[in-house]
Amino acid sequence: AVQWRASPAAPLPDRTIYAIDWDDPGYAELEVTLTPPGSARGQREHGTAGFCLWQDEDHCLLVNTWLDDCYGGASLSSFFTIAGFEDLYDAIWTNVGGRITWGRPLRMKLVSDGLRYTVSLDGEPVLHRSLSDVYPGCRPLRITRVGLLGNWEWGADTGSRFADFRAAARPAAGRDGTGATRG
Repeated sequence: AVQWRASPAAPLPDRTIYAIDWDDPGYAELEVTLTPPGSARGQREHGTAGFCLWQDEDHCLLVNTWLDDCYGGASLSSFFTIAGFEDLYDAIWTNVGGRITWGRPLRMKLVSDGLRYTVSLDGEPVLHRSLSDVYPGCRPLRITRVGLLGNWEWGADTGSRFADFRAAARPAAGRDGTGATRG
């Protein structure tokens, strides 16, 4: 388990990514138990934690929670850098109501083929989109790194915690994921 070293008085300074090298450029399945900071509304805590799929400095997909005192619900957001261009107003997000709240752990999962992505919270798919929904004709990311994210989204994360991180690539061609060869 890890936690960002941050607080309402000293939030993360901008966007923070911890990523590992990735060997399957066309597929990633990431899961983590995420606990947003704080324990209740009114503590000035801000949760913007999630995942990063990285190709290079000019191409990435970021997916994060968004939790703040100023809004009665919560959301799941996705941001893109394509050919070196990022526009916060191009973000795709979905309101998830009480599925994300202060101090309550949730299981977050991201599955992507580099173009399409699906995000689930506690086993329920809540966001499914394609990079080409925002940028028509966009080519899939070539995923070279995957990791955890503390994003800046109208404020920076103040101490989200991560536990039980799991990253999986596609099973090898001709294998069913158990090591047995298909007939």
